[in-house]
Amino acid sequence: MEKWERRWEENQLRWHKDAIDPFLIKHLGKLSEIDKELQLPTSSPKKFLIPLCGKTLDIAYILSLGYHVFGVEGVRKAVETLNEENNFGLEFHEHDSTFKSPNGKLQIYLGDLFTCPFEKWAPFDYVWDKGSLTAIDEGCRLKYKTSMQKSLRIPDSNRYYDFKYLLRTVIYDKSKYDGKGPKCVSEADMEDLYGDWTNITLLESAKLPVGHILHRNVEIGLATAILRSNEHTEDLNLGSVKSFDTNQLPSNSPVEDARAEARCLLTTGMIFGVFDGHGGPACGQVVAKRLLDYVAASLLPKDVLEKIANENLISNVLFDLLEPYNDRFDVVEDLYSLYVKSFEKYIEHLIQHQEEEFVMEKALVSAFVHLDDDISKEAKSGKPQPRKDNIGLISAQLNDLESLYSKTLSVALSGAVACVTHVDKEHLHVASCGDCRAVLGVWNSDTETWIAQPLSTEHNSENAAEVSRIVSEHPESERETVIRNDRLLGLLAPLRAFGDVRFKWTTEEVRRYVAPFLGEQSVILSSLTPPYLTARPDVFYHKLRPKDHFLILATDGLWDLLSPSQAVRLVGEHMSGKTVLRPFSLPTNTPMKLKDIHTTLMSRMESHKLKPIDANAATHLIRHALGGTEHGIDHERISQLLTLPEDAVRLFRDDITVTVLFFNTDFLSTRPL
Repeated sequence: MEKWERRWEENQLRWHKDAIDPFLIKHLGKLSEIDKELQLPTSSPKKFLIPLCGKTLDIAYILSLGYHVFGVEGVRKAVETLNEENNFGLEFHEHDSTFKSPNGKLQIYLGDLFTCPFEKWAPFDYVWDKGSLTAIDEGCRLKYKTSMQKSLRIPDSNRYYDFKYLLRTVIYDKSKYDGKGPKCVSEADMEDLYGDWTNITLLESAKLPVGHILHRNVEIGLATAILRSNEHTEDLNLGSVKSFDTNQLPSNSPVEDARAEARCLLTTGMIFGVFDGHGGPACGQVVAKRLLDYVAASLLPKDVLEKIANENLISNVLFDLLEPYNDRFDVVEDLYSLYVKSFEKYIEHLIQHQEEEFVMEKALVSAFVHLDDDISKEAKSGKPQPRKDNIGLISAQLNDLESLYSKTLSVALSGAVACVTHVDKEHLHVASCGDCRAVLGVWNSDTETWIAQPLSTEHNSENAAEVSRIVSEHPESERETVIRNDRLLGLLAPLRAFGDVRFKWTTEEVRRYVAPFLGEQSVILSSLTPPYLTARPDVFYHKLRPKDHFLILATDGLWDLLSPSQAVRLVGEHMSGKTVLRPFSLPTNTPMKLKDIHTTLMSRMESHKLKPIDANAATHLIRHALGGTEHGIDHERISQLLTLPEDAVRLFRDDITVTVLFFNTDFLSTRPL
């Protein structure tokens, strides 16, 4: 249920159509004709059951024909949106968990379809199952069948009311498709589910239209080109970091994920980060662009900071702090000027509060927290200038405004989670807020297996300690509302994040700075004692050893599809198999015995079994996440997933961003234990 709530909250409604279903229009009349032929009573209005109704326009159409409608929906926002867009005047009744229209013609049960007490509202004359059955996982179909039977069976009997069940399904080859989307319901499936209690009649069948999300029409070569379009490899050999591979596969348009990699120029070490935005791309992009500078500044000694401040070198030092790699994003000029001013104040703060003994954990925490504070302050730096016509979506309103205020507010209203690592010789620190992950790939020479060692903690409702922390920071009276439906205040999935200022500002501040653009609905009514959200990271330290071969940083788009153990095994196998992608050659400066040559050749032969398609490890991970099976890569599945229409991709996967750092094990073997 959480994924559906998130999609409604983020307005990712790719399945929704802004039109009445033509299949319903075409065949609804036939049902009435059948009733007349059977001389069924028509004195009372016929009642439609629509499972998982969402906000379909079919409801208004059916009501307009004089029918009554009873819907079942698990997401409250879906019903509220339906009510708002159609002006049904629905009111919620707590005692039976239903929304009801004033005239009683429309009722919607809010809750789990499988536990709905249908007998309270039976009998139903018609069922309109447009996308409900195809949305249910195959493992839940028997439960679904039981629920439908329960809704149509006469109480305390094995007989059913006189009903008509209008069902729309899709059929495709399940062996060639992973089922992440509309589920296949074959003729055999229909017989299993409905054959023993209904008479099944095929009303119509048609081929899927061109562009449907289930079409597979891209060759492997083009799929590979799409996968590799954002990949990057950098060979470094800087201390413990040998190289890194990175890649990004968008789902949202524009992509909400971001990434950043850079070498520190005024101190030693390197910084890498992955960022997952939500509510738009603005916050993720800005945090990716700025956070590494804040981290690099927090590492500087006091005398260097004072020199920068005294000689007014702030704007220059932003160029001298870091050497970025594959940087594809530039900040617009007016924002850059504002960001320089904020950075100046951060330098002053570091000078005034720097302790005698440097502590890396405190430095990383300081960088995260102060950047988030600056994002919040910058959003209050201008005067609200709402559109006079007050028409259009939030994104359109903010994008149309050219003021500095509109830009800073769009950054602050959206949000981003982050996972950043700093590597300096054998010292590895990971700072994380949100649900991105860092996983270390460790080689166990005794068992000759790869071990996944997590170096971050996810901040979500599954983290009991995190939930307890948040609840403890607010009054006892808010215990039941702080975390609701596994979300912060019932709205936000990550429990730590940059931006998302509605969860940090007071109600008065939201009304002053946000409501002029978004209206009163921008105020979170359950926000009584803010802030509820922080960007303060958890920081983990790990001393690198020769057996530590690589680190995977990735947004949750990857971890939704692969476990840490799977990802580490894939990268480990990729390291072995990638050797055969390079031409074989013997060393010219070191003589080799015939036995050594034989061993090398045998090892290369074994590596051929693991030969990857991609030289880039991040691409290798994404490819396997999309199409990996027990028997290898399903290229047709990958092609299908990479050619989904833009408005359907988000239904199947999230943005995926991956960075893989490879460590120099020879260097690490020389470092003190």
